[in-house]
Amino acid sequence: MQNENVQYIRNVTLNWVSLKEEDKYGKFSLQIEFPKDRLPELGHHGNAKPLPNGNMAISLNTNPLHGKETKTPGVRKDIKIINMSNEEVTVAIGNGSTGDVKVVHRPSPKAFNGMKSYPLALCVRNLIEYVPTTDDFDIVELPETEAVASDNF
Repeated sequence: MQNENVQYIRNVTLNWVSLKEEDKYGKFSLQIEFPKDRLPELGHHGNAKPLPNGNMAISLNTNPLHGKETKTPGVRKDIKIINMSNEEVTVAIGNGSTGDVKVVHRPSPKAFNGMKSYPLALCVRNLIEYVPTTDDFDIVELPETEAVASDNF
């Protein structure tokens, strides 16, 4: 495809990595986090949003059944995930891991700046393994109080 090129996003923090199983929207996705001073270098990869810690973040996603990535519509195309020893990473990647992301950057009329970056591969430099907790929310014991109707509005 014209204007399509492969690029490497190096040394970023990885958050919300869902590259082995589709997320709730049926896509592979991850968030890259980087210092604000790298925005001129990485801003063209998507809509950068500020984080509470002062860094910036861009979400990258791709449809694993998308024909442009697989060359064959309907055939699943997994994203390759390796470590620095070129071995496949099989454990879940936790927030705060660092790595490099290989993306293809191509025109997309619906994208933030007319171009979209789709992840192709991931090299994990520093792995923080994701360990799920048993509860979705922390259980907090609240003191019992009597609710008064006027307090609710």
